Amino acid sequence: MAGITDLKPQRLFSDLDDAELALVAQKIQVERYPKGSAIFREGEATRGICLIRKGKVEISKTTPDGWKQTLAILTELHFFGELSVIEDRKTHSTNTTALDTTELYRITTEDFKELERSHPVMMYKVSTVYAPALDSGLLWNSVGVPWPNWAWQSSRWSKLPAPFARMPNFSSWTSRPLL
Repeated sequence: MAGITDLKPQRLFSDLDDAELALVAQKIQVERYPKGSAIFREGEATRGICLIRKGKVEISKTTPDGWKQTLAILTELHFFGELSVIEDRKTHSTNTTALDTTELYRITTEDFKELERSHPVMMYKVSTVYAPALDSGLLWNSVGVPWPNWAWQSSRWSKLPAPFARMPNFSSWTSRPLL
């Protein structure tokens, strides 16, 4: 179990006070993944939101022609899996792999939803961390560069701002090396 001091630096919980962090800490599971291991794969059941305590994680998709397309490299204090939880998806739409030995905090989907029901003001504070990215149609990668969230889910086209709504479908792009 994670403590208040462990959760305080995590971006997702940056607006919570100590009492609220204590509530969240009761729901957190600590998980460890060796370098190269899968945290979850496309199509696997959604298990919750992960917060990186230590290590490095690659988020990728498999293109229709079978190539791996890296979407982001996340490091300590970043979080992932939130879209699957917030949008009530039954399965993940991306692959995540530990690039280094990685330690995560996970809050399960059920616990996250329970906190939303029982502590709506606290969870509103949490939502203000991820909502701007969803609202703007942009997600931020680990070096602070925005990229359109169609990289995550193409069905969000209708919610994207005008400059992105006119962009072509890049789902067929691959990560093949250029020769």
